Amino acid sequence: MNRKNFRKKENGAVGIGTLIVFIAMVLVAAIAAAVLINTSGSLQDRANKTGSEVTEDVSGGIKVQTMQGLVNGPAGELQILRFYIALYSGTEAIDLQNELMCHISWEDKEPTGAEAGVADCLHHLNGNRATFNLEAFTTNATVDPHQSFQNDAVLDGDSLVYIDIDLNKASAGGNITALTGSGLDTSSDGSIKFMIGTGMTPTSRGFNIPSAFPANGGWVDLY
Repeated sequence: MNRKNFRKKENGAVGIGTLIVFIAMVLVAAIAAAVLINTSGSLQDRANKTGSEVTEDVSGGIKVQTMQGLVNGPAGELQILRFYIALYSGTEAIDLQNELMCHISWEDKEPTGAEAGVADCLHHLNGNRATFNLEAFTTNATVDPHQSFQNDAVLDGDSLVYIDIDLNKASAGGNITALTGSGLDTSSDGSIKFMIGTGMTPTSRGFNIPSAFPANGGWVDLY
């Protein structure tokens, strides 16, 4: 019986071409992995930034919850506009003293004919800026659990603040149509826009004055 003898040590030859191809494949795979990792990181950063911006645009800013007006006496006119404002969920606190401005327009349906006008205003502490026609608006808080408004005039997410605009001051000068009297008559209307200095989307809200005032004056609801 013939028995084949195998050598225990037999070295296999690997072609240099195969080795080069293998090394090239490893290098290509490494470069591709690095590119993918870098690209995914960049896309993730852009997605996070875009998501934050969209969230701020959608949920950020001021919301007007209630609107009222003060009639200045029997058979009088509506002199003070009051807007109750709060922040939408996710909005950072706002320094009302330095960041908030407003633009108001109106059409006074007085008996002698409609009369339109516009005015801009700042907080009463900044009311000396000559570029703004309406002298100022004043603010006060009805809900201020963290004392942020009381201490620093800051509106935070848990606070409710009202803003009073005295229309009588709109006739004090500036490049606006002055009111004939000290306020707006019945059935008049207008709009208010709140602008925040940090660049948030402005908040606009129209208002309509009732067709009749209380006999002795006082606060009325606007709609």
